[in-house]
Amino acid sequence: MKQILSILVLSFMFSVSSFAQEKSFAKFDREQMIKDTNEMVTYLELDNNFKQSLFQLVDMRIESVGTATNLEEAKKINSQFNNKILAGLSKEKREKLLENKALHKKIILEL
Repeated sequence: MKQILSILVLSFMFSVSSFAQEKSFAKFDREQMIKDTNEMVTYLELDNNFKQSLFQLVDMRIESVGTATNLEEAKKINSQFNNKILAGLSKEKREKLLENKALHKKIILEL
């Protein structure tokens, strides 16, 4: 419940404070990210509420990294989203995700 609330608060915070920047430091393919997220949800047998929260995180990640003013800021923001995704998983689910290195690499994106 705390995770969902924090995701909603972050979503509101980013939607209010985001402005278009001239230069984007990372281009994410939203459709591919949604596909990879669905693959993770199926693989880890996550519930529908968590799935919706992950989709919100995907959108927030794309928007937030896209508004970064420099590469270091973009990397920092992206790293924070990677941590949020992993923090939302139980220890067992994190370990299961780490076992599937290909899926882990798709979900935990590096810039």
